[in-house]
Amino acid sequence: MIPGYEASPTALSRLARVYGDSLQDVIESLSSPGSWYAVRVNKLRGDVDGVERYFENLGFEVKFTDLVDDVLLVRPLGPFEIPETPKKVVVDKFTAESVMVGADVYVPGIKNIDRVREGDLVNVLDPRGRPVAMGRSLISSRDLPFLNKGLAVKNLSSIYKLPPLRSLAIYASGLIYPQSLPSVLAVRALDPKEGEVVVDLNAAPGGKLTYASQLMGNKGLVIGIDRSPVKVERLNENIKRLGVKNARTMCLDSRYADRELSDLRGKVDAVMVDPPCSALGVRPKLYDDLTDEKARDLSNYQKQFVTAGLNLLKRGGRLLYSVCTMCIEECEEIIEYAAKVHNAYPLDVPRPAGDEGLRRFSQHADKAVRFHPHIHGTPGFFYVVILKGS
Repeated sequence: MIPGYEASPTALSRLARVYGDSLQDVIESLSSPGSWYAVRVNKLRGDVDGVERYFENLGFEVKFTDLVDDVLLVRPLGPFEIPETPKKVVVDKFTAESVMVGADVYVPGIKNIDRVREGDLVNVLDPRGRPVAMGRSLISSRDLPFLNKGLAVKNLSSIYKLPPLRSLAIYASGLIYPQSLPSVLAVRALDPKEGEVVVDLNAAPGGKLTYASQLMGNKGLVIGIDRSPVKVERLNENIKRLGVKNARTMCLDSRYADRELSDLRGKVDAVMVDPPCSALGVRPKLYDDLTDEKARDLSNYQKQFVTAGLNLLKRGGRLLYSVCTMCIEECEEIIEYAAKVHNAYPLDVPRPAGDEGLRRFSQHADKAVRFHPHIHGTPGFFYVVILKGS
C-alpha cells in the first residue's frame, strides 16, 4: 500500500481555508512528487548542451521547460509497491521523504535499527511505521552507536524513483542544482543585476543565492547569511562547487542583520527572504506536525526577517519573500504586514506561471504569485517582490 499524506488538524484547517472543496485534491497531490521534478542547469559551469542526454542515458524521460532556459524537468518513475522484509530500519521524517523517491539512508537519519546485520535486506519505515523503501543494510545494529556519519542503507526499491542527483558526476562538477521551478521563477522576479549588492537572509543551502549569482554574471556582491555554522559550511560547499565568485557568507541570526551589518543599512539593492515555514507545499509529504501555536509563531518569526530585510534596503530596493507553503498567515498576511507596518508594497512582476495571490486576504495579492500543487504540478509555493518606499 502506497502511504499518503496524513495532514494534521491544523494543516487541514489552514489548507481548507485556501482550497475549500478542492482540499482532497491538494492532499492527494502532496502525497506524490508530481509529474515532473526540476533541476537547474548552472550556466556558471557550462551550458545546457548534453545535460538532457545525460539524464536520458540514466533511463529517465526529460524535457526543458519553455518558461526559462536553464531548468530541466525529469519525470519520476513509479509508484511501485515495496517488497516486504522481516528486518526494519526506522528513519526520521525528512529522511523518509527523501528515501521514498530513491535516496539512500545515511547514519544521521536513523531513529531505530534493531537486530539487523550487515548485508541484510531491510524495509525502511517512516516514524509512523509505514514502508517507503527496501534496501540492503551496510551496517549492523551493533555498529550504529559508534557511527555519526556515512551510508547506512543502500536503496534498492522505493515508492518513486528519481536520479540520485548528489551522486552524479554532473552534480559534483557543479553543472546542476536541484531547485523547484517556482523557486527559480521567484529569483528571476527579483531580477538581480550585475553590480548590485544582494543580501540573502536565509541562504543555506544556497539555491537562490547561487542562482542570483548566475543571473548577475558573477558580478556585484551577494552576501549569504545563516545562523547555523553547519548550514553555513554546506552553503560554502555549494558556492565553491557551483563556481560562484561574487559571494561571501556570514554566520549570524539574520533577524538582526540590519543591526549586525549597520554599515549596509539603507544601502542594499535587493534582499532575499526565504524563512523557516510550515513547508506544507513540499512534496512528496508523509505527514506534518503543525499546530495552531506553531503556525502563529512561524508567521511572527517570518515578519522579523522581513523587517530586517526592509531596513537593509535602500529606497527603491526590492525584497523577495518566498515560502514553500500555502497558509494565509505565511503568505498574504506578510504582504499586509509589510504594507501597514513598513509602508512597503508589492511590485507588479512578470508571472510566466502560477496564479496570483488570494485577493480576499490582501488587497495587494494580485501582485503575488501562488503555485497550487494540484493545478500546477509543482510544490505548493508563494512569492512576492516588495518595493521599499520612502
